Amino acid sequence: LDYLVPTMVIPEEYSSEYDKLWADIKTYVAEMRIQYITGLKDLDAFESEYIATLKEMGIERILEIKQMAYEEYEAR
Repeated sequence: LDYLVPTMVIPEEYSSEYDKLWADIKTYVAEMRIQYITGLKDLDAFESEYIATLKEMGIERILEIKQMAYEEYEAR
């Protein structure tokens, strides 16, 4: 493989926050994936419902924490 995603470690001071947020988000994403695939949820509402819910659940904070982990990885 020419490209590998680096193994990044979430900074310890953020790990419990990250773990809690990510557990809920991961469950939501898995549940919604099934609903969109099976047609139980309308794809027209994807942005207004799905993305909005992810934001409410803290996806932007997850991205901030992952960015910090990446920057720490790059600084090594």
